[in-house]
Amino acid sequence: MNDNIDLNLDKKANKYNKYLYSVFLIILILVFTSTYIDLQSKKSNIENHLKATEENIIQEYKQRLKESIHTTIYFIDKIHRFYIKKQKQTGKNFEFLTKSNYKLFENEVREYLYNSIFEKQRYTWINKIENINDKEKYAKRLIHPNLKNTEGIYLSLSTKDIKGNLPYKEELEGILKNNEVFYSYYFKEFTSQKITKKISYAKLYKKYNWIIATGIPLNILDDKINNLNSELIKEYDNYLIKTISIKVFILLVILFVVYYLKNNTRKYLFKSLEKSYNNLKETTLKLSEATKSAQIGIWKWDITKDILDWDEEMYKLYEVEKKDGKSDYQLWASALYEDDMQEAQSKLQESINKRIKFEATFRIKTKKGLKYIKASGKVVYDENDKPLFMIGANYDITNLKEFEKQQLQLLEQAKMASLGEMIGNIAHQWRQPLSLIRTACTGIKFQNEIGVLTDKLLLEELESIDKSTMYLSETIDTFRNFIKEEKEYKSVILQDRIKETINLLNATLKNNYINLKTNIEQIEPIEIKIIADELSQVIINIINNAKDVFKEREVQDPKIILNLYKEDNRVILTIEDNAGGVPSKVINHIFEPYFTTKHQSQGTGLGLYMSHKIVTESLKGKLFVENTKDGAKFFIELPL
Repeated sequence: MNDNIDLNLDKKANKYNKYLYSVFLIILILVFTSTYIDLQSKKSNIENHLKATEENIIQEYKQRLKESIHTTIYFIDKIHRFYIKKQKQTGKNFEFLTKSNYKLFENEVREYLYNSIFEKQRYTWINKIENINDKEKYAKRLIHPNLKNTEGIYLSLSTKDIKGNLPYKEELEGILKNNEVFYSYYFKEFTSQKITKKISYAKLYKKYNWIIATGIPLNILDDKINNLNSELIKEYDNYLIKTISIKVFILLVILFVVYYLKNNTRKYLFKSLEKSYNNLKETTLKLSEATKSAQIGIWKWDITKDILDWDEEMYKLYEVEKKDGKSDYQLWASALYEDDMQEAQSKLQESINKRIKFEATFRIKTKKGLKYIKASGKVVYDENDKPLFMIGANYDITNLKEFEKQQLQLLEQAKMASLGEMIGNIAHQWRQPLSLIRTACTGIKFQNEIGVLTDKLLLEELESIDKSTMYLSETIDTFRNFIKEEKEYKSVILQDRIKETINLLNATLKNNYINLKTNIEQIEPIEIKIIADELSQVIINIINNAKDVFKEREVQDPKIILNLYKEDNRVILTIEDNAGGVPSKVINHIFEPYFTTKHQSQGTGLGLYMSHKIVTESLKGKLFVENTKDGAKFFIELPL
């Protein structure tokens, strides 16, 4: 036995270790994958950040170039206004400077620009547009602080930079279109002969067709960008080291856990098995005690060997001794009531074939008499869907069956009480038609004796007799339907059923001077699946109850209002009277069995109890009562 346990433990341990290795491998792949994705994402973020920073720096310097030109133009305008003012003081009211003043003005601008060189590479120059139609001499170099020797030469639109671009052409097109332009070109540095890109900004000074421009070589920005790039690379390296360190640490921890679990698997499984066994033992003991307390018998049927085993409680339940010399199956078969045997065995076989739960109710013969047994069970199959065994339980429901019989008796008792009242109603309903028949017969006989009976009079009297007998026949049919209707669910038009019930009560209502009003004629026909006879019984009970209260309290002008309405997926029938309502101290008890506020000679206390039971259990609805300002209002809610 111990060898088998050890072998099973080893198998489970190996299986568990394979599972651990698989989990570790999956975690390892996930860690490496997540690390790679994380680092790639970080690298992409850094590259995007560097690119965005470069663009921001360039935009910042563009703005500075623009501000520098605007400042220069502001200074030029200021000098220009000075010479215009000086010119006007001599009596020359021109908008433009004279040749001599213009020369002075130009020299002062030149001196200003010569002295406004920043960082040795940022300066402002001016080209004067001469003739835009002459591509080879479209403009003249007016002022250039860095290339003074080029001042006075003409500029050509076909001039190319070191990479073949046409900067003058690009500049002029932008000036003509927007009066200002950003453009770029490439040149060689004087010192290093390194090819450098330069960003320039030019703006038109319209007074003299000057193109005022400035620029900045991007190599000035290289140091800032390189510094930023170094910082970002350092940040990435730190992140890389930190991420890899954390992931390696996690893997080491997982590896340690896997190693620990691998070495302790067998020990863990043994403890787990021992704990499970103890829990199972405790649960089995509790279950055994519970089944004994509840008098539930447990059985197991080995289908392959066709052997039935009972526990001790089954023997007590069937009131037999284990030493009777019979097998458990023979004990069951001999105790089973003959009329129930075929059905019980059929359901047993059906549960195996259809793979459904076995449930059956049957009777058994015991020393104390018949018992009702509720049996249930479930089949266990092997991996090939072959049934191995069925395990189930038996419990005694004799008391429950007796209770159900008592409930049926109460239902019949309440129905008989209603029938008694209806028989009295029919007697009242028959009086008038019987009197009419008797009067017609006497009249025919008398008229015949005195010789005044004509064919016309005879036909009139016979027609009167026929109408009266038809009324009596209809009354009998309605009464018979109420008595003999089978207890089965069927679809009916709810309004039609309510009308039939009211017809049964017409004589009672009329004899007690009760005025009944209803809205069922105004409601669209409602089709519902119910036990119609039981609903009629509920309505009769509630109306008869109201009638008795009217009598007891001597209510003047008694009224009953019966209304019907549909709400969502339910229909609600209300029956309201003006009899003063139900006393608050008893309103919560009126649906209890044998509870009545009437004299013992008037009521049994079953009517409302059975009505509540019919509505809630048989019709699957709700029945409750509320007091109104004039009386009581009963609500019958039925699902559609």
